[in-house]
Amino acid sequence: MSLTSAINIARSALFTSQIGLNVTAQNMANVATPGYARQVAMLQAIRGQVTDPHMIGAGVAVASVRRQIDESLQKRLWNGISNEFSTAQQLNAMNQ
Repeated sequence: MSLTSAINIARSALFTSQIGLNVTAQNMANVATPGYARQVAMLQAIRGQVTDPHMIGAGVAVASVRRQIDESLQKRLWNGISNEFSTAQQLNAMNQ
């Protein structure tokens, strides 16, 4: 591994760590914001070089930043809102 490769790996690690810290800071800043969902930085290895019999890595990168939600809880919320709207429509029809 050359010195340039080592520096590039270190650079990608620092850049990825910086994005991770930014996501964490955003999560902390919005902890009391209604409706805010925590975000998570999804990491991915950068494809390295295959040299027989070894593989030399090339670092890490942020693949995406995703909202982390409880899908079961979200589904229950949507069903509750749907039922409330349906009941309100039925009540409105009965009152006419």
